[in-house]
Amino acid sequence: MTNALFAAKIYATKQCFGYEKIQGFWVNTIDKIFPGFLRNSVFFFLDYMDFADITVTIYVIQLFSQPIYALIFSFPLKIWEVNFQVLVGTTATQQFKTISDENSNDEDNTDFKTAVMVLAEVNRMEALVSFDLNYRRAMIKRLPAETNDKLKIAGEAIEIGLAVLARSAARFCLKGLVQNCLQVNLQVSMQAISKGAMPDHFDFFNGVNLGVTLLAVFLDIPDMISIYMFVKWLQKEVKAQLEGMEHGRLKTRISTMECRFWRIRIYFGLYVIMAGYALLRLWMALVVCKDGEWNLSDSSWNNLATGCVAFDRKFSNSTRAWNCSTTESQCSYQEVF
Repeated sequence: MTNALFAAKIYATKQCFGYEKIQGFWVNTIDKIFPGFLRNSVFFFLDYMDFADITVTIYVIQLFSQPIYALIFSFPLKIWEVNFQVLVGTTATQQFKTISDENSNDEDNTDFKTAVMVLAEVNRMEALVSFDLNYRRAMIKRLPAETNDKLKIAGEAIEIGLAVLARSAARFCLKGLVQNCLQVNLQVSMQAISKGAMPDHFDFFNGVNLGVTLLAVFLDIPDMISIYMFVKWLQKEVKAQLEGMEHGRLKTRISTMECRFWRIRIYFGLYVIMAGYALLRLWMALVVCKDGEWNLSDSSWNNLATGCVAFDRKFSNSTRAWNCSTTESQCSYQEVF
């Protein structure tokens, strides 16, 4: 919700005469951060999109990427073959193939439990997903009492691991990185620009949005640690069950789980780096830098203040005083006498 409000407010501000000043500060900051060769290659879009366009584009990307991801991991490829009725008197688990499953592997399937948890994660059903790890752990511990088939136990544990990793990707890549971390860095930039543009005015609306988003970012870190520890424990359980046994048919699934776990580790690392970077930028903007904006590339470890951006104010040489809040669409100019 806060990201939607922030994106809407920033885009509405484009109607304001003072928006050129916001864009001027943004361009000045970008010029200090990205060298010319990066602007002409990887970040070429910076020359074609202004601050409001980038904010709205990132919001739209995260808005559509999460439901698309959920469908990839939950929608049956052959939906007409799936029986959606409750099966009574059987312990068999109904499975089906989704886009995320390997077509060449008959054992790579998705069940309703995995599909529900991915959908619940994408839809922020915290009351449901908060018990997921405890439920999965209880399932693993219960299996030895139900069967002596170690291959079956290991196979079920692997499927549980893949389900948890699929949910984790939705939480820490799509929600954490794309939705929260990118947006929180844009909100920090807006807060810094507000300080540079109006040193005597605190942008309260953006400040509240920024505080709520930062809180959401850092509250996810304990869940990140819990999921990491759970998957490590799960890998040990699988290894213990398969010790001294031939498990050729499970090797592909084990490799898939390991590969996805490495991706989750990368998401975790990027998540912490971007969250920490946003917090550092906020501190530098509010406390250290006179003009608000700060970038890491010009800083030294001995003196972070060297990274403070000195704004080129040539773009704001106006004969009229600017009387426009950086997050309000209603703006005006006052004559200077």
